[in-house]
Formats: sequence, C-alpha cells, structure tokens
Amino acid sequence: MMYGFTYRGRHSSEFGLLMNTKDRPVMPPMRKEKATAMYRDGDVDYSNSGGRIYYDDRIVKLTLTVIKPELRQTHDTVSKIVSWLSGWYDELIFDDMPYTVWLARPEDLGSIEASLHRIGKFTVQFRCKPFNRDIVGFGFEVGSIIPVGTEIPINYRSNTAISFSIGTEVEYNFNNVGDAPTHPIISIVADSHISNIQIRLNGCILTYDKSFSEISFDCSSWRAMSGGIEVTSAVSGDYPELIPGENKIAITADNSGKITIDGYPQYLYGAGGLTNA
Repeated sequence: MMYGFTYRGRHSSEFGLLMNTKDRPVMPPMRKEKATAMYRDGDVDYSNSGGRIYYDDRIVKLTLTVIKPELRQTHDTVSKIVSWLSGWYDELIFDDMPYTVWLARPEDLGSIEASLHRIGKFTVQFRCKPFNRDIVGFGFEVGSIIPVGTEIPINYRSNTAISFSIGTEVEYNFNNVGDAPTHPIISIVADSHISNIQIRLNGCILTYDKSFSEISFDCSSWRAMSGGIEVTSAVSGDYPELIPGENKIAITADNSGKITIDGYPQYLYGAGGLTNA
C-alpha cells in the first residue's frame, strides 16, 4: 500500500505525489537548560526546574515524487503544490497515523521546481509543534469524524463535565488520556448566575469575581470569554495545564452550575485509545 498525507484538508494524491518519509522524529527534542558551577563536578541541569520537562519543535522531512510526461505539466503541478503547502501552521495527518494530528508548516519551498526538473522529486521540511494531538477531543461524542472501522471503547472519555453545588468545594478527578501536558478550555455554565468562582488545578488557582451565567477559560492563550465578551483582565491567578493521567480539579462557587473540560489530548508521537478494528 502506498501511503500519503493530508494537509490543509487536501490529500497528496490530488497532486499525483508519491510520499517517502525521510525523517519523522518519534520524540520532540528536549529543551536543555544547563550551567556550570565552580567547585562542582558536572553540569547543573535546570531542564526540569519548571515542574516538568519542556520540548522544542521537531522537523519532519518528506521526499515527494511527481511523475509528469511534459514540462508544461510540471510547471502547472509546481504552482499547485506551492499554493497548497504555503502558509502558516495547519493540520498534517499521515495515512499510516490516521488518529494523530501534527500541527505543521513547511519551511522552504524555493527549491521545488529545480529539484523536480533535475530528479523528478523534492524534499519538503515541515516544522511541527512539539506535541501531536488526537483527532477527537476530550468531549468525544458519537458522530465525531473518525476513520471507518475504528474501535471505540465503551464510556470513552465520558468524564468531561460535572455539576457543582452552592458554596461547597467540589473536587473530582479528570483523566488526561494523552502522554503529554495539554492546556484545556474550562467552561462554566451557571444554573442562574454566579458572582464568584475559584478553580484549582495542579497547583494553579483561577479566580473570577464578576457576575456571569457562562464563562470559558482558554488555558492555551490565557484568555477568558463571557457572553461573547473578553473578560481576561478581570481574571486573577494562573491558567493551568492538564498533566498525563489523573488530574484533581476543585471548584468553589457561590451558586450551582456545571464545569466542562474541553480540548485535545496531546501526545509525544502517536495518539492512543482508538484502534483499527
């Protein structure tokens, strides 16, 4: 079977491309922070001083072959390929990793035409964000777009929402099925109105003390929205991230409501939990 890839919602086969993976790193490079201290052997390694290890972008290299019998067709193909690949970060999905989304952008497309004329193939480098994500989020629902024949475990990702009561601290465990940290979107819907709420997660505390009926905290961009209006300036505390495995979330509010955790599990390489039947 000849595998290809989908990028910006279009498959490589649309352009008559044959793909060969030149380099697809299974791990993002670990960010290293080291120093040398006098009268001490070895380096002082600060790479884990922030509470976890941090990673840099990885580079994926693909060799793409295009077979065209005539030079004018080659020029036309080059124009279409450059238009397709050019731009900012977008979703990259390999046929042999159908459940995994790489967030990627091409680095240098300037040599495509010369390479095609000379040897009929070219290499494209994609700069990819450190972590890959699942094709479905934490709030997985029946009807989500997944490959045909996928085995879905019963109650798969069913603990994304919980109700809480007035004035009492509610604590529950949320399971991050990924193997890398991820920044969730935390949404609150009040039964009527809430004028003070505090969320504690993995050592971070988020507090909002204005009246609202619904609010969402985007922990990746450190922004909060309520009723379609940005209210980030009224939020105090730090926006948390979910670690792999169990996460304890505590909510204290002056009225009842429901909290929902949304977002995507992140992975060091391939997504887990969903398999081909």
